[in-house]
Amino acid sequence: MDEEGQIEPIEITPGYLVICGHLRIEAAKRLGWTEISAWIRRDLAEAGDEAVEKRLIEGNLVRRQLTDLDCARARAASRW
Repeated sequence: MDEEGQIEPIEITPGYLVICGHLRIEAAKRLGWTEISAWIRRDLAEAGDEAVEKRLIEGNLVRRQLTDLDCARARAASRW
C-alpha cells in the first residue's frame, strides 16, 4: 500500500463492523494514514448476521496463503 496506495476498499457494515480488509486497515495505520476507502455493506447488514459471517469467510478464503485444508476447515467451522 505504501507504493501503490489502496487498490481495493475495505468492507464494513453501517455500524462500522469490519467484514473484509482487516490487514489493509492495519497497513494503513502503520503508514500513518488517517483515511481509507470503504464499501458500506448495507445489503449484508440488512440480510443479517449469517450473511455478514458468510462474506467474512468468503473474503478470507481467497487468500493465497491458505491451503486447501485451511479452506475446508474454515468452511466446516462456519454455519453455512
